[in-house]
Amino acid sequence: MSAVMGGAKCGPGALSAGISAAAGPLIDGRGFSVGSLVANAVVGGLASLAGGGKFANGAITAAYGYLFNYLSHVHRSPTLEAMAGSDIKWQQQTDLANAVSDVDWLPGASNGDRAYMHGMCQVVQSASVCQSRIQEYQDSLWEQKSLQGLAGLLHLLQDSYAPGHIGRQEWDGSYANDIPGTLKHLWGDGMPPQVTRDMIVDDSRQLIMGYDQYCGGCIRNYNRFGK
Repeated sequence: MSAVMGGAKCGPGALSAGISAAAGPLIDGRGFSVGSLVANAVVGGLASLAGGGKFANGAITAAYGYLFNYLSHVHRSPTLEAMAGSDIKWQQQTDLANAVSDVDWLPGASNGDRAYMHGMCQVVQSASVCQSRIQEYQDSLWEQKSLQGLAGLLHLLQDSYAPGHIGRQEWDGSYANDIPGTLKHLWGDGMPPQVTRDMIVDDSRQLIMGYDQYCGGCIRNYNRFGK
């Protein structure tokens, strides 16, 4: 997908994405690393060349793939850490952490008109309208009194610490208009300084406990099967 968005031919792009994914177990570390990012980019570039495409396009496609795969841990890991030592059972902890990560993949969640879900503003939107839309979204999530509602709030909270989100920055829903900028954005999302990560975990912990109390224990009593 990232190859098409970047204007590359689909064939070599798909080849570079497939080969870099297949090579993942050999070149990826346990967590995010610059070395793994570069290795994925090189493998993707070489695969693109082998398929008749350009090295740069294949490298970018593979880099996108690595970053997007890693992003699932960006929200999942601090959410789990925030519940460490609590009396929330492991199953509920896992369900909540997965739900926070999955917000990025909800239908339309990455569109420009859903920028408010990530603490950002739609392009050509006034600051007051943007802030109002974010507040309305937050209020609706509180009123849901559900695990999904808390997941949306946690995702919004955690995104607000990322360099690409701070200050209600604009988002047009496209990853192709500024590829270097997008890679920088994803890097900022995935690699917060330790002091920032500690703040994310602490604030997430307070939000989880406050929301669970507000909703009458809807998190610790959550059952994915509705029983």
